[in-house]
Amino acid sequence: AKLLKALDIGIKEKIPQDPFASYFVLQKPLQKYGRLKKMGLPERYRLFFRAFKEQKIIVILWLGFPRKEGDKKDCCQVFSKKVMNGDLPESIDELLAECQKEDSQAEKEDIANNS
Repeated sequence: AKLLKALDIGIKEKIPQDPFASYFVLQKPLQKYGRLKKMGLPERYRLFFRAFKEQKIIVILWLGFPRKEGDKKDCCQVFSKKVMNGDLPESIDELLAECQKEDSQAEKEDIANNS
């Protein structure tokens, strides 16, 4: 419950105040992305997001755990690899297309499960 409350506050209050604030923005080459750390989140959790200024949209991408620098499973390293491998949509249009594809797949699975 504590984690969910911290995520709720982060998503609804902290990030929207200024998603481009320096304390959110990641270093190059990931500067298009932000991450929430501390601000109520348990110590080793990171919430990664992407803000689109023109559209005034913030997209929550991934909740990473654990943060353990140097570990190959470190959530910051894993997120960086996801970005570098092109696993995350680059534009809002790509993101929406990906969501529609996921929704369509989920619908097909629901139909198959209810038949």
